[in-house]
Amino acid sequence: MNTNSHFKNYDLSGAFLTKADLSGANLSRANLSGANLIRANLSICYLIGANLIGADLIGANLSGAILRDADLSTKNLIRVNLMVADLSGTDLTGADLTGANLNGANFSGSKLKDTIVINTKFSTRGSEITKQLKKQLIQKGAIFNEPIKKLLSTKYHKIFRIKINNNL
Repeated sequence: MNTNSHFKNYDLSGAFLTKADLSGANLSRANLSGANLIRANLSICYLIGANLIGADLIGANLSGAILRDADLSTKNLIRVNLMVADLSGTDLTGADLTGANLNGANFSGSKLKDTIVINTKFSTRGSEITKQLKKQLIQKGAIFNEPIKKLLSTKYHKIFRIKINNNL
């Protein structure tokens, strides 16, 4: 997609955008609630303050996207690629991040209450994840990209379906 595409403040609620290439688009403050974005390419998109409540983002590529203050309180973020995405201030309440790639993502100020992290990939280098949050996520089943010997040496090496029951 042309990186000059602007959909700022657009109402795209309920839109069928499966496999759409919206890479580089400005979707800041757009209403994408209930949109079907399965396997859509939203890499390097500006989604600042966007409403993605109830949007289906299974397998979507949001690598490098800026999602500051966006509402991603949706159940369908399975296998989403959020590598090096800016998720600061983002509401991920109740989100299912099973199999998601969150390497290098910035979570500062994000709401993660009831977020599911099964086989979710994190990297601590370049990420805004505190040691306490990292420990809690590992206990809940998150996988961090660290040497396998280090992971296997912890008592938290088994993967469990989790819900984070406090607002982190």
